[in-house]
Amino acid sequence: MKELRCAWLGELGPQQGVVLSSRIRLARNLEGYPFPPACRPATLSDVLALLVDRCGQLPDYTVLDMYRVHMLQAHLLVERHLISPAFAASNRPRAVVLSADSRISLMINEEDHLRLQCLVPGLQLPEAWKQACRVEEFLAQQLTFAFDEQFGYLTSCPSNVGTGLRASAMLHLPGLAWINALENVFHQVNQLGLTVRGLYGEGSQSAGHLVQVSNQVTLGPNEDEIIAKIAAVCEQLIQYECSARQQLLSQQRLVLEDRCWRSLAVLREARLLESNEAMQPLSMLRLGVDLRILPPLPMGLLNEMLVRIRPAGLQMESGHELAPGERDVVRARMIREMLKEEPGSATS
Repeated sequence: MKELRCAWLGELGPQQGVVLSSRIRLARNLEGYPFPPACRPATLSDVLALLVDRCGQLPDYTVLDMYRVHMLQAHLLVERHLISPAFAASNRPRAVVLSADSRISLMINEEDHLRLQCLVPGLQLPEAWKQACRVEEFLAQQLTFAFDEQFGYLTSCPSNVGTGLRASAMLHLPGLAWINALENVFHQVNQLGLTVRGLYGEGSQSAGHLVQVSNQVTLGPNEDEIIAKIAAVCEQLIQYECSARQQLLSQQRLVLEDRCWRSLAVLREARLLESNEAMQPLSMLRLGVDLRILPPLPMGLLNEMLVRIRPAGLQMESGHELAPGERDVVRARMIREMLKEEPGSATS
């Protein structure tokens, strides 16, 4: 498998202190074929061949047959947010198609015949939508998607019928978590017809104060309306988070400084770090750097840490599988080395 790039890395988008990434996902099914949950393996193989042939014509894209992808590599794709956990664990005939920069991924035979995703840094939902549209239009030149004049695009799950669009953004909200405002804020978000999920989407837990905000309704409003609503809510959440951070600075500055510096000390000196254990100090490191409590560090470096410390990524970099205890050693060493390499990161 080719070396995977991560859409969080490289050129960073706007509001990078709070918003890590924006994602557009489109669910599509081919007309004339049963949808995957009701589809026989032989028919799924036919769908796979048809979609691979068309997707293979995209310039500079790579097709990965999931039957030939090692489970560790599949987990890496999940960690990079390029495929879903359910897709990685499936035994259906399936493939994933990736653009050279990994911003575009297409899952073939997940819950629907095709799940087209565009993932970009920062709060850039219109840009992600534009890129996803270009790919969908290319595919639609030779493929006919299941569509109903009354209901729109037809999908396996009724909640995706209509536009088939899920727009989401991943936010870092340690300030709201600190002042115990997250539950109330999430309730307000749900009242607007949106949903808040964990780091890896549906069924996952929040880690390091990272959450995904996405739409629940795909039938009724058009794509532009859905995207505008998510963007507006995210802008409001950014304001709430920035306000919470300023409140902490003015009312609990010493406690805030202490926790940020302690987190940096743990990351500099720890010899063993479990994956979930590392997320809390990394969250505080990100917060401390953004508030200029801690020495300056590139936000790209902090995002890179979040990506590289996950279990599959660690093992792929090491070149072999590692036991959990071995991963904890490698993870701690990697973080120490990344912090040491940055000028000013070791000063107090």
